[in-house]
Amino acid sequence: TRHFATPAMPTPTSLPNKEGQTVPDVTFRIRRNNDWATVTTDDLFKGKNVGEKALNEIAEMLETEGFNCGMKFQDVDGDVRIVEQGTAPMVVAAAITEES
Repeated sequence: TRHFATPAMPTPTSLPNKEGQTVPDVTFRIRRNNDWATVTTDDLFKGKNVGEKALNEIAEMLETEGFNCGMKFQDVDGDVRIVEQGTAPMVVAAAITEES
């Protein structure tokens, strides 16, 4: 069993302030034109000063693609299934920006 996801996210009200800390190196597996692609945090944040606007853009992109923060997937004979739904990106983004 393989899992492609970030660790489970804490509830939005318990998110600590991460301002000024570096973004962890995370690799996401996404679907582009019916093919699997790899996107890293470097790809997402390249050339951006991550602020509220960028955070909301990323959350919006993840939701558009049907992804949540902390989702877990399982590959079963080439068929990828969602094992955990995670937390909606806009909920996480809102909780982070409220703390700022």
